[in-house]
Amino acid sequence: MGNFSIKFKLLLLGVGSVFFVALVVGYLGYRELNGFGLEAISLAEKGFEKDMLDDLGRGVNQAEMVVQQLIDQCKTKTKELSFSPNLKGYLSTISGKNKKVNEIVGSELKSILGGILKNCDSQRLLLETALKKNLQGAHYVCFNLHGGIVQVEATQTWEVSIPGKGVKESYSLNVLAPQKDSKHSILANFDPTIPTPLVDEISSLTGVFSTIFQRLNEKGDMLGVATNIIGKDGKRTVGTTLFAQDENGVANPVIKNILEQKNYFGRALVGDSWNATAYEPLYSSDGKLNGMLNVGIPEKEFTKPIVESILRKNFGKTGRTFILDSTGSLIAEREENSESHENPNSLLIPENVKSELLKGKSDGKIDCIEFTRNEESRFLYFTYFQAWDWIICFDGKWSEMSANWADAYFKGLESEMQETVNNWKVKADGDEKPMFSQIRLVDPDGTELISIKDGKKSEELVDLKKGNWYTTATEFLKDGNTFISRVQIADQGGQVELRIATPVMGDDRKWLATVVTNIKWQLTWELLKSVVFGKTGYIYIINENGQLISHPKYKLSDNVNLTDPKYGTLADIVKNKMMKGASGQEQYNFESLDKYVFFQPMQIGSFSYSIA
Repeated sequence: MGNFSIKFKLLLLGVGSVFFVALVVGYLGYRELNGFGLEAISLAEKGFEKDMLDDLGRGVNQAEMVVQQLIDQCKTKTKELSFSPNLKGYLSTISGKNKKVNEIVGSELKSILGGILKNCDSQRLLLETALKKNLQGAHYVCFNLHGGIVQVEATQTWEVSIPGKGVKESYSLNVLAPQKDSKHSILANFDPTIPTPLVDEISSLTGVFSTIFQRLNEKGDMLGVATNIIGKDGKRTVGTTLFAQDENGVANPVIKNILEQKNYFGRALVGDSWNATAYEPLYSSDGKLNGMLNVGIPEKEFTKPIVESILRKNFGKTGRTFILDSTGSLIAEREENSESHENPNSLLIPENVKSELLKGKSDGKIDCIEFTRNEESRFLYFTYFQAWDWIICFDGKWSEMSANWADAYFKGLESEMQETVNNWKVKADGDEKPMFSQIRLVDPDGTELISIKDGKKSEELVDLKKGNWYTTATEFLKDGNTFISRVQIADQGGQVELRIATPVMGDDRKWLATVVTNIKWQLTWELLKSVVFGKTGYIYIINENGQLISHPKYKLSDNVNLTDPKYGTLADIVKNKMMKGASGQEQYNFESLDKYVFFQPMQIGSFSYSIA
């Protein structure tokens, strides 16, 4: 440097000093700037990771909402079906408790009973007309042919049993005889082979029974002194007494009319059969009432066609038609009915119903008693025809009488369920797809009543008791609660499905039936696959055992279980957190790739899943 001047040397030293200082300052600045950049990068990375995990969390929440919304829609539709008017109508009708249908059926039964009453009354009028003609015939024999009935001087003693006293009284009466032939006196004749004047001639002319009564006393008690009625012992029933009053002081309507000088038309029990009868007063030559003339026709001759017509009425498969009298004794019933019970007077009607029937009868009134026998709703429609003391009864099951209505409701329900399968759709993967693969109506025993599968009615009905899921479901259904099954492989067809079972309860909270809908679980994946994270992120769902039930590559039928050790850290996350209902986020390495997972529990019915 000896060749340079001091001034130049000083200048060079100054420049060098400045350069050195700048270099030091630059180096120090570089170090500070580099540290700040790394920290910024680190903060940026952490922010990105947080945003990514937040996105994962939002995506999982969104996916769960999609699944739950689908299930809620299916659950709502299943419940709607359980309240279907067709279903309610069908179940109430087959149980005999559909009031509207029963009213219609009842109107038909009342109409039939009304028609029977009219027929009975028409036949009664015909019978009364026949009786009047036969009484005229008897009058003709006695008065036109024989000049009347007179008393002769001869007397005959009669022993008369007094009702309620257990004693007999003796009466000495003048013998009666035809006026034109008084030698043929009317004496006590029990032998049907020996002719009795007048009554046998009346019977020969008219073909009816005839009895001549003679007055016993001032009260008007009458004694049958001649008759062609033959009793069970094969003898004429001579000596029959009609008292003016019974032991309780109630007037006999026959005697009451005769004492009032009126003819009487009614009925009388002759032996064990009822006769339609007519009575006419008999007077002595001085106009004094001294007896009465009677003719009778067995009611069966006129009522048999009506009885046969009534008993031919059918009311369902097991309905019964029968006729009682006012004491509750059986008059007639169809032969096949009588084979169902040993005692002919035991009609399988509860005593309280029979008592109500006898108390409620009223001439011409049509009424109904509803009751239960063997847990079945039944009806007893009845009417009373007082002229013959008939209580005409129709006994049957409401369910059998309304079978046609039940069938109509059933067919309507089938169509409704089929329309639901075909028309109730959800938009997935850009297309509308059926929400249900199958809808069924099942009775409480697990037997399918209706099965609509893939939009078509299935003729093959199965017993669901064979499936474990239904056994579990019954514990919910019997208490009126909806049951949602596990996601599982169906026994028929092998599809992965979720079932929703909603009970149908009666007014008494009795479990009547179940509506079961099947959802193809694959439908959930078609809804979820649009939820993506970056290029390779996806949603998946595992069940309580760690098995994949929704995944872009695997189905439940593939039996992929994430607790398998081959899944490394993920297997630990699944076992220790996801399967235990935890919610959170984790990082793990799989196949040399770092991955993130966000997971949270998902409850479907009473079963737990994890969605990630």
